[in-house]
Amino acid sequence: MQVRMEVDSSRVEAWVTEWQARVRARRPVVTREIAGLVLGRVMERNPVDTGRSRAAWGEAGSQVGVSTAASTTASSLAGDGVGRTEEDGQLTRLKFQNRVEYTPFLEYGTSRMAARAMVRGALASSGAEVVSQLAGLFE
Repeated sequence: MQVRMEVDSSRVEAWVTEWQARVRARRPVVTREIAGLVLGRVMERNPVDTGRSRAAWGEAGSQVGVSTAASTTASSLAGDGVGRTEEDGQLTRLKFQNRVEYTPFLEYGTSRMAARAMVRGALASSGAEVVSQLAGLFE
């Protein structure tokens, strides 16, 4: 029995180049979709849907073009939520900051209040959806 295999490297290189271009074009979109999913879960885990902390997360997302399924009837004070984007040819990075003074207490708790783990819980519960979104890059 004999098996013979030939690979035309020019065809492989062309496929890799095309695939890289597709990933590069979709990366900012998929990054924002994933961020919207996770940020929406952070907002949903806030203990009060009318609170400044929840509104600040929404404000931070809107500053970088991230929309979430979660909503709020509250408004945040100017500067409560800050969103920033860093992009170059190889990287899309979104940063979200909630500057409401009591948000760390909601996240980590206090000696008198249990932790809500809004961010940590949202990240932990979003794994399967994030993998699914990332897999879409390769279709």
